[in-house]
Amino acid sequence: MLRNRRQILRDGLPTWMSGVMDVEEHSLDAEGRGIGFSVLELTYRTVQGIETALQRLEAGEFGTCSECRCRIGDARLRALPFAALCRACQETHDIAAGWRERVASARSGSLGH
Repeated sequence: MLRNRRQILRDGLPTWMSGVMDVEEHSLDAEGRGIGFSVLELTYRTVQGIETALQRLEAGEFGTCSECRCRIGDARLRALPFAALCRACQETHDIAAGWRERVASARSGSLGH
């Protein structure tokens, strides 16, 4: 699986369409590129997660939360085998990430009031 994901990363860069396009074709092409980049980013994150999980396995730390050092629940590991955080720490991390995103949006003036 890891080799397949790495190959997708190597080969997954979208190819750009050439030639004359009307507005609709241009829009569809841009949408396709956006989806391609999203898939590529998700694949990259998955590969990184797998590599980190393998390192944690070798170090005897697999299944232990890297934040609070508690055991990660079996159901979570079945759903996301490369989880590095327990559910509680992941929720805290997600809330903090959302807060940082809102602050960055407010600073850039992109919040719609």
